Amino acid sequence: MITGKKGCRPVKLIYRCLCTVLGAILGAGCSNDPGEPVEYGPMPEYGVPTGKVRVDGRVLDRAGTPIPGIEVAFAAGAADTSDGGGAWSITADDIHIPCAGDGARACTVVATDIDGAVHGGPYPSVETTLHLNRTSPGQGSWDQGTWEQHGLDIAMDDAVEYGPPRARGPAPGGPGR
Repeated sequence: MITGKKGCRPVKLIYRCLCTVLGAILGAGCSNDPGEPVEYGPMPEYGVPTGKVRVDGRVLDRAGTPIPGIEVAFAAGAADTSDGGGAWSITADDIHIPCAGDGARACTVVATDIDGAVHGGPYPSVETTLHLNRTSPGQGSWDQGTWEQHGLDIAMDDAVEYGPPRARGPAPGGPGR
C-alpha cells in the first residue's frame, strides 16, 4: 500500500511520463492542474473571405474613341472584353476582394490589348486603381458583401510600334536641304 507524500511521487512520475509519451504520439498533452479553464480567441478558419464585385465602364483611346477587343481583368481571373462601343462589365460572385477589409491593398483592373492591330493597336497594358464602394454588407466574417464601381473609363495610351526605330532626317526646309 502506497501512503503519504513519498508514496505518491512514483504515481505522479508514471502519470507524467505516460502523458508525455501519449502526447507525443497523439499530438496532445495532459495536465493534472485543475486551474482556471483556458480561453482561446477566435480560431482561424481555412479559406479566403469572398464577396461580390460589380465593375463596368468603357475603354477609350486618348481622343475618346471607344476601343473594342481590350480585355479588362480583375483579381482572380474575373475578366471581360470590350465590345464595339468599348463597353465592358465584370460581375463576379464568390471572389476574393483584396481591397476589402483592414490593411488591404488597392484593387486594380488591368486592360490588355488581346487582338493586336485589328482595332488600331497594339496598345500597351494599362493598370487602373479602383475605388470600390460597398453597396451591400456581407453575412458573417467570410462574406465581404457586394462592392461596386460603375462608369470607369480606361484611357489606353497610343498604339506602340514594334521593330527598329524609324530613321529621322532633317526637317523639311531646315539645314541640310
